[in-house]
Amino acid sequence: MRILIAALAEYASISQPGNKLNVLGAFDTIGAHQFPVVHLQAVLALRMQFEYDDRSSRHALAIVIVNQDGKEFAKLEGPVQTPDIEPGKRNVTNHILILQQLRFKAPDQFSIIIKWDGEEQQRLPLDVVQIVQAPPAG
Repeated sequence: MRILIAALAEYASISQPGNKLNVLGAFDTIGAHQFPVVHLQAVLALRMQFEYDDRSSRHALAIVIVNQDGKEFAKLEGPVQTPDIEPGKRNVTNHILILQQLRFKAPDQFSIIIKWDGEEQQRLPLDVVQIVQAPPAG
């Protein structure tokens, strides 16, 4: 298994024909004027490639969000069944995971860790920052 694309975004879809992954508004920073703050929705868009050796098997996909101290903030996990793949061929699959109601107590730095069968495959940054407004001029 190989991750071809991993992006945190405002929106993603899969269009047919062609199995196209559409990603809009990719980001790695959330800004807020005050805390706690709730980020209503984001998506994690994944495009994964499977080879013949990956065929017809069941795997565990986990998405773990940790803060800069390694403390777990959120976790999504579930099984993935890979398709049957002919020798010499490959299969590309798109996954869209919806993350809703993420509540941040304070500014912090996070990592979104993508695990396949318990092994880390990729890590995305997510910074949550405080927006400080400058006083009005004049």
